[in-house]
Amino acid sequence: MIPAALGTVVTGVGMKLRSLNPTLGWGIAGFGLAHILLGGIELAQNRYEMGEIVSISDVPDELSDELSDDMPNQQLY
Repeated sequence: MIPAALGTVVTGVGMKLRSLNPTLGWGIAGFGLAHILLGGIELAQNRYEMGEIVSISDVPDELSDELSDDMPNQQLY
């Protein structure tokens, strides 16, 4: 959660600096956006490890068969 919060602050600073130096401002904003992305990935991984997010492979076989019957067959090209 800390990287996402830090990324929000850094992105805001970068956007404010664009008026003084556009290249530096966009660079700092990019680092902030990267922190937001990485923080979001970390949060999702932690929730998955804690069992709060269900994986497709965790679906019971009975339910999986039910779901596959409801879905039309699709061919991938």
